[in-house]
Amino acid sequence: MATSKGMQAAAIVRQSVADLKIACAGLGEATASRAPEGRWSPKEILSHLLNPEGKDWVAISKRVLAEDTPTIDLYAETFYSAERAQMSFAALLARLEKDYEALAQLAAGLSDEQLARKAHISLFKDSPLGEYPALGDVIAGVGAFHVPFHIDHIREIIEALKTGGSARSVPTGAQLAQTIRQNAADLKIACAGLDEATASRAPKGRWSPKEVLSHLLGPGAGGTDILMAVFKRILTEDTPTIDIVPDDPFYSAARAQMSFAALLAEVEEKFEAIAAFAASLTDEQLARKAHIPAFKDYPLGEYPALGNFIGGIGAFHVKFHIDHLGEITRALSGK
Repeated sequence: MATSKGMQAAAIVRQSVADLKIACAGLGEATASRAPEGRWSPKEILSHLLNPEGKDWVAISKRVLAEDTPTIDLYAETFYSAERAQMSFAALLARLEKDYEALAQLAAGLSDEQLARKAHISLFKDSPLGEYPALGDVIAGVGAFHVPFHIDHIREIIEALKTGGSARSVPTGAQLAQTIRQNAADLKIACAGLDEATASRAPKGRWSPKEVLSHLLGPGAGGTDILMAVFKRILTEDTPTIDIVPDDPFYSAARAQMSFAALLAEVEEKFEAIAAFAASLTDEQLARKAHIPAFKDYPLGEYPALGNFIGGIGAFHVKFHIDHLGEITRALSGK
């Protein structure tokens, strides 16, 4: 029997696709086929969202329904086959709409028992969803996190192409500062009205809102000094190797004792420091490269420019966790 949770997951998926269509509106075939140097094109992003042939989200969901905790192999690749390269951008978008509508319809008809069935997804091991997520959380995550992340990704690529394509694939310091400050303001809005008791709770197997803020703060006493040290290494060393531990909440005993408001204040301070730092950098400094193995299979690539690295932290990363907070808050409220 269909449930409110299934209907909610369906609504999240449909809204994300509607937002994606808006982001893609007016994008011509020539622009959609281009990519800044070392990045994905808008067509490649849509191909990534489609998953490889035969392994779309409906097919994955049906495996989870039919098998006991199946292992699902997911990869951060474009899946941009010769056949997809021949398709128009409009055709790729229409195919995506069709596939995601099928996913929404599937979710809307599932019972709570079906939505609770587990999958083994190694790629999610260090993510908020965990290595053994419930099907309902996977479907909601596609709409709440995965598609919105790539909506921002498409917008960023479009802006890069507008300012010269491969000649300017790195945003300016002023652009970075503006984006970081806007995301910090959006994060504050997302946290407004969240009381301490709710902020300390977490849906089963997930992070609490306090853990999300702790993750954004990063390791160490405040996270800012460590991150600034990394940025300065890129400015002073030739392509330094940066080791990043993805999806660790860094939720120490000391942070558990802090109030939600205090954690939010430290996150705001951190991102204001990053924005001010970015605004002070020249184009030449922002173009300096780092070697980050953890990014190998992600759109930024294994050798991102400092400007794109800063943008990834202050734009995509924060936006992802704003959506993450919203999804957790809805789960805690039972909506």
